[in-house]
Amino acid sequence: MITVNQLFFRRLLSNWKFQYGVMRMVVDWVTALYFFIPALMIASYQYYTWWHTTPQWMEGVHFNVILIVLSLFASTGAVRLFILDADQLFLVQRSHYFQSLLKLGLQYTFIFEFVISAVVILILAPFLLLRYDLSILQMLALYLFIACYRINFALLSQRLSSRFSGWSYSFIWLGLKTLSVTLYVLFLAKCLNITLLLFMICAILVASANQLFRYRLSVKGSFFHDVEYEFKQRMKFAALLFRGLSVKKQRVRRSHPFLFPNSNLLFRERSPSNALIEMCVKSFFRDWAQFKVYIQFVLIGSLILMLPFPPLWSKWIIWIALAILLCQRLKTYWGEMIGSDFVRMFKWKETDRMIAAGKAIFYIALPGFILVSIAFGLSSFSLSGAVMIIPLGGLIAYGTSHMLAPW
Repeated sequence: MITVNQLFFRRLLSNWKFQYGVMRMVVDWVTALYFFIPALMIASYQYYTWWHTTPQWMEGVHFNVILIVLSLFASTGAVRLFILDADQLFLVQRSHYFQSLLKLGLQYTFIFEFVISAVVILILAPFLLLRYDLSILQMLALYLFIACYRINFALLSQRLSSRFSGWSYSFIWLGLKTLSVTLYVLFLAKCLNITLLLFMICAILVASANQLFRYRLSVKGSFFHDVEYEFKQRMKFAALLFRGLSVKKQRVRRSHPFLFPNSNLLFRERSPSNALIEMCVKSFFRDWAQFKVYIQFVLIGSLILMLPFPPLWSKWIIWIALAILLCQRLKTYWGEMIGSDFVRMFKWKETDRMIAAGKAIFYIALPGFILVSIAFGLSSFSLSGAVMIIPLGGLIAYGTSHMLAPW
């Protein structure tokens, strides 16, 4: 009879083979020979030069930028359980075997998080040591803190995903993400100056991870959610590579959407262009996956513009770039909506489609970009500047949406 250890390593090897197969679908030997291998050689040489001379472009990068990057990295940990839906036929009936498999999966998660954190710290090591004058002891404390934080975040987010869903989980997850960035920027730089304090925080995080580890093993009744969660983690790399592909699938729709729950008309005048605009606006805000990305974009854009250290001229550029990125993303959604089977059942004049495209993108982009503009105005020009920049933000959103719509 196969042991739990053998089963775990068989599934671990199968997972590695699967990820390698996904990579082979994208990168053949020609691409590897003419692109990835030269790129790896150039990157290795560039990394070698960083240890001797700090690149000029790093001179203007504040340490808080590094902390923000590390905070985003630290809040992306994930748990691997290596369980399958077929395990309900045997392993679930024998709790000792199932618990052992879960324990091995969690231990693998801990090892992986320490390894991937070490890779990131080693990449940043030339800048941390030479540019920002951190000591070896400070960098070690930073490494332990990030690895322990990733483990805690992974265990906590996995458990929250089984307790909450939809809007509640997304708001909690976004809250944790925002809190992570805020704490990193406000406190981590100060803690690095007191290395002993940072090591004490790491010890607290280790104790917290141990408690979350024990709690996760004691959870009952979450098998099917764990199977779904494990499948998402297994397919994460494939989804990242093929996220640009539009794959139609049957979606489970809410019986009562949170936004636009009623089918009331948005426009008094009924015209083909207004009908297209209404379909696009309602379908976008009723689609939780699209709206979640929209919220994330607005929050991250607002946070970037509210950072205190970037110069004002760079914030103007970032503000306009955010408008372009948001409208471009919404233009992609417009293309998916106008190409759907239902919309294609009707004949639409090209003039109506062009008019509707610019207006639909503008109406969807306007609320989010107004919030981004308010954050820009508050951080750069105080309250009066935020009030004055709102109409300018509306003009930027209008001009960008109508400029990108025809392309």
